[in-house]
Amino acid sequence: MSEKERHRLRVISELKEGRLKQEEAAVLLKVEVRQVRRSLRRFEAEGDRGLVHGLRGRPSNRKLAPEIEAKALERFRESYRDFGPTLAVECLASCGTAPVMQVDDTYHEQLDEAEVDRVLEELR
Repeated sequence: MSEKERHRLRVISELKEGRLKQEEAAVLLKVEVRQVRRSLRRFEAEGDRGLVHGLRGRPSNRKLAPEIEAKALERFRESYRDFGPTLAVECLASCGTAPVMQVDDTYHEQLDEAEVDRVLEELR
């Protein structure tokens, strides 16, 4: 349990034992009274486990597929070993748009020789 969850457990336990009112528990937990009632019901039904965050132990919805993560790490190790993390991410992200040229804050992507000439001509 995290510190926050342990605090919630202490407060809900005191509420169940009658040493606190729902309003006082709400103030201590910085939630609405309605949330205190829901937490108390869950605590009574499931015990301590009911106060632990429901997504504990589950992978994030934003986690990359293992094969994509492995491919990115392999490319990073091959080409960007001496880059810091931010620069490496920027370089990995632009691989699909290479070659790229930046002029001030404008990025010109997927350039061929004719496109480079056109961009340079516009700058004159």
